[in-house]
Amino acid sequence: MTSRTWIALASLLVSTFVFGGAWLWWTNARFDSRRPADPNRLPPADGICRDDADCPVGRYCTRVLESFDCIPDACATDHDCRSGEVCRTVHNVMGRKGPRQCVLSGTRAEGERCRDMPQSRSEACRPELQCNFVYCGRPCRMAEPGTCPEGFVCHEGFDGPSCTPSCKERGCASGQTCMRFGEAGSPGERWECAVLTGVNCSEQACPTGQTCAGGYFPNEGRAAMKCMPRCGPEESCPRGSVCVDDACLKRCRATEDDCEPGTACTSVNLDKFIYACEPSPVMESGKSGP
Repeated sequence: MTSRTWIALASLLVSTFVFGGAWLWWTNARFDSRRPADPNRLPPADGICRDDADCPVGRYCTRVLESFDCIPDACATDHDCRSGEVCRTVHNVMGRKGPRQCVLSGTRAEGERCRDMPQSRSEACRPELQCNFVYCGRPCRMAEPGTCPEGFVCHEGFDGPSCTPSCKERGCASGQTCMRFGEAGSPGERWECAVLTGVNCSEQACPTGQTCAGGYFPNEGRAAMKCMPRCGPEESCPRGSVCVDDACLKRCRATEDDCEPGTACTSVNLDKFIYACEPSPVMESGKSGP
C-alpha cells in the first residue's frame, strides 16, 4: 500500500474508535516482544497501534493528536499532577479502560456532559466530580442507591462508581428518545437520551430472519439502529458481506465512500483490516454528530 492509503486508514480508525477530541502529543509506538504474537493477526500499519494487543504490557493504545500510540500510566493520584489538573483513568481507542493521565479539571456541574480527556476546562468536570459515561457525577456506592440524587443512578466507571442521569427517571427533550443500553437488569444497564437514526429495534422486534444492529455515540448524543439480515453458525451471509455480531453487513473499502445512507464504513476486524457498513448517525452533509 502507498503512504497515502495508510494515512487514510489511520484517519478512519481515529473517527471510528475514539469519542472525540485531540489529546497529548505524537510519539512513535513501540512494541514489546514480551507480549505473545498472534499468528493470525496482521501487523499494524506503520507502527500505529489498533488496540492494547499491539502494545507492550503496561501500556494502552490511546489517541495521540491525530493518531494512536501506546501510552503508560502517567500518574497515581492528583498530587502527581500540576495545579488545575486531576489524575483520572481515560479510555483507550476501543472505549475501554486505558491509562491514568493528568487531565484538566473544569467547570462542568453534576449531570452535565463531559469528556474524560478534555481539551478545555469547559469540557471538564469540577475536581470533586468524575466523568463517567460522558456525564459529571459525584462518587457513589453501588449497594446504596440513596447515595445519588433523584433522577440519577450509580454506575461503575473507570475510577469507581459515580452518579449518572437516567432518562427513565427524568425523561428526554423533544426530538430525543430514551433508550436502554446494556442488558436489562444488569449492573451495566442505563437509560440515556439520544437522537435516533433508524428504528429503536432494541425495544421493537425486527422481522423474521433479521436482527438489530447499531451503536451509541455518547459524545454526540446520537444512536443508530437498523434491522439487518441475521447470520450465525448455520446462517451464512451473501457474497460481499460479513457477519458481525449476528448481523450481515456489506463489506466496504476504507478509502472509498461506498456505503448506503445511514451507514458508515468502519473497521469490524482490526486483526485483518476488514471494513463493513455499520449503522451510523450520518447527517445529510456527510458528517456525523451535531
